[in-house]
Amino acid sequence: MSTATEPTMTGVDRIVSSGLDVYTIDNKRLGRVKETTATHFKVDARFRRDYWLTKARIVCLDDRCIGMHFRKDELDLYRMSDPYGLEFANRTFERPKPARDRIVDPDVRGGFPL
Repeated sequence: MSTATEPTMTGVDRIVSSGLDVYTIDNKRLGRVKETTATHFKVDARFRRDYWLTKARIVCLDDRCIGMHFRKDELDLYRMSDPYGLEFANRTFERPKPARDRIVDPDVRGGFPL
C-alpha cells in the first residue's frame, strides 16, 4: 500500500540506454535511442529530424526495446525539439476571446457597443 508521501512507481525501471528501438503502443517503430538525459531521451528517427521524448511516457522497457504509451498518430503531441520542453512554455490552450469581447466592456451599457 502506498502512502501520499511515497513516490508512485509504475513498475518500469527508467534506465534507458543508447541503441534501443522505440515503439508506440500500436507497435509502430519510431526509431532508436540516440542519447539520454535524466528525464528525457532523444530518438534517432530515420530520414526525419531527431526529437526528444520524456521517460515518464514509457510503459515497458526491456533489453531490446522501449514501449511508449501513445499511438503513432499522436506522436506530435509528445515529441519535443528540446529535452526540457521549452518550446511548450508559452503555449496556451485557452481559446482567444472574440473580437467583440475584447473591444466592449461588459459593464458599460449592458455589453452593447458604444
